[in-house]
Amino acid sequence: MKYILTEKELRRYEKRIEEKQSIINGLCQRVCDSEPISIEGCYKNTWGCIYSSDHKNEWYCDECPVLNICGKIKHFSK
Repeated sequence: MKYILTEKELRRYEKRIEEKQSIINGLCQRVCDSEPISIEGCYKNTWGCIYSSDHKNEWYCDECPVLNICGKIKHFSK
């Protein structure tokens, strides 16, 4: 049996998806800001998400611990 959504139901569903993705992205950012990581053999005491104000120009998503979970646009080094 197929179920066809009305326009109102579709907007409500899309809004819930956006809210949940926003929560996931926030949690991913918190993990990146607190999870130590090894970058090219150099162990850093702190890691920072590139979306945090402190790390806008310092990091890329290359070694991110939540790379496959985070829904934000990725920025990779060349």
